Amino acid sequence: YGYMNRGEHEGESGVSLCRYSYIDNKVEERLYIPVDIPYDILSQNIGNIAYLADENTFYILMDDSLYCIDLISKEVMTVVSDLVDGTYAVSEDGSSIAYSVNGKLYGTESIRVFNMSDDSEHIIQAADGDYIKCLGYINNDFIYGVAHKDDIIIKDDGNRTFAMYKVCIMNSSYEIIKEYEENGIYVSDASVSDMRINLTRIVKSGSGYEGTSIDQLIN
Repeated sequence: YGYMNRGEHEGESGVSLCRYSYIDNKVEERLYIPVDIPYDILSQNIGNIAYLADENTFYILMDDSLYCIDLISKEVMTVVSDLVDGTYAVSEDGSSIAYSVNGKLYGTESIRVFNMSDDSEHIIQAADGDYIKCLGYINNDFIYGVAHKDDIIIKDDGNRTFAMYKVCIMNSSYEIIKEYEENGIYVSDASVSDMRINLTRIVKSGSGYEGTSIDQLIN
């Protein structure tokens, strides 16, 4: 994607999906999407998904929406729109997306996990009195956190402390393969580094929270 410096679309900016035939030593364009925005903005716009699910089905994340394109009919279907940063995550190979169903960063009661490779999906539903939050992927395993609604604090500046009492890892078969939960310890944030999940932990202090030691969860 970006500026096309040769070929049929030379001088244009867009997204091009091509197929190379080893036998014919030929490149065939399957799809071209023209866009009228600079490359740096386009690279941020496309997001992390440009996935060919099968010979004729292509998924692409653009303008905060996930689209499914039939490469034969060129029909475009919107899988999900108005995605908000922090409310969704994409697997490392771009084949799976998990997102808040209601689009809320701190008020999600259900997360949809959609696997584009086999067109399957799974809904993660929070228990009564809980909210859940997308935290990311480690390879193709989805990470999410669970917080009691009563433990979420809104600060004077409007920022929130989303105190998660549990962190879960779900594999591509939608099975929970690992859980992290310690009595009296909450997780306020998580980041992935290689095959480790770094957990920022907090404990209750008066009417709020204070930081404690960082921990790691190894997948």
